[in-house]
Order: sequence, then structure tokens, then C-alpha cells
Amino acid sequence: IHRNEVHVIDTKSPQSLLQEKCEPNKCAYAEKDLVTSILFTSLSSHGDCLLVGSLSGLLQFYDESGQRLIHQHKLQKSQVALSAREALIRGLASDRKETIYAGTGNGELLIFSVSSKRFELRRKVEVSHEGLTHLEFSSTNGQAILCAGDEVGNVYAWQLPSTNSNDFSKLFEWRPPSLASSSSGPF
Repeated sequence: IHRNEVHVIDTKSPQSLLQEKCEPNKCAYAEKDLVTSILFTSLSSHGDCLLVGSLSGLLQFYDESGQRLIHQHKLQKSQVALSAREALIRGLASDRKETIYAGTGNGELLIFSVSSKRFELRRKVEVSHEGLTHLEFSSTNGQAILCAGDEVGNVYAWQLPSTNSNDFSKLFEWRPPSLASSSSGPF
């Protein structure tokens, strides 16, 4: 990532990284907007792919080479412009099946459904009054867990359903000791 450019380096062969003159491919991302988050993942409907989140709330979905734009979603409110904080996309995660998770600068968790024909926002969850900075998805022995961190160090974790349901249960919320006495989130 460099300002508003994303470069993709083929790492399928170890030699590509060891070569002194390894030439990356510039991703087809053509916005003037700053890139704030990227995620390489694999989805059941698309195989390997690249997600690019931006400062203005644009989330773009590319093929694995970063050359072909497959889907995109622009965050927006009805009739009202988003503030820079609301639009900022930070933190992306994937269940490696058909769900993408995105964190925003105003503390929302966005849940997207992905298929070969669609990329749509399924749900918004207010997590914190602070911006989300990192998301991580893990699945072990059939148990799927999503964790999020915010700007002040709070950590949130949810157990996700095994089906494509909107129901998920909060496992825990952890606050750094210096923040434990103040409430910075709705939980």
C-alpha cells in the first residue's frame, strides 16, 4: 500500500520474493482516495481475492491479481453525507466462505454477504464509540470467532453461528486497566 496505490507481488514462487528486481503489479484501484485497509483472502464463490477499503468508505473487491474489479460497496446514509470518521474503513476480515467483516472509524462492524452475483451489506453492529482498528477471524473445530480492537485498546470477541445467520453471541469485552473504569462502548 502506498497512499492511493496497491501493488500486488506474486509470491506463489519463493524466487519472486528473492529476486532483486521483483516487479509488483499495480492493482487496478483507480480512486484518488487513500487506501486504509487491504485483505487477501479466499472465498467459496471467488477463490483468492483482494479487498481494498478506503478513507471515503469505498470497499472494493478484486480478483487475486488485483486487476479486475468484481464488486464494490460505498458506505452511505440516506440523504446525508457521512463524516470522515463514519466513512473510514479500517480492519477487514473474512470467514473464507461468503462473509466479509469491515470495521469503521466510528466503531461499527459491517457484515457483508458475498456470492458470485452480489456483494451486499447484511448488517451493521455498533461495537464501540471509538474507531475499530483491527479485525481477526478464526475458525477451529467448527467454532468461528471474530475479534475486534478499537483505538483505545478495547478488545471484543463474538462466537459466530455455523450458518449464514445474523445471530452471534458476545464472548467477552476486555478493556485495558486504565480504561476499565470508564465506559467507551455500548456493551
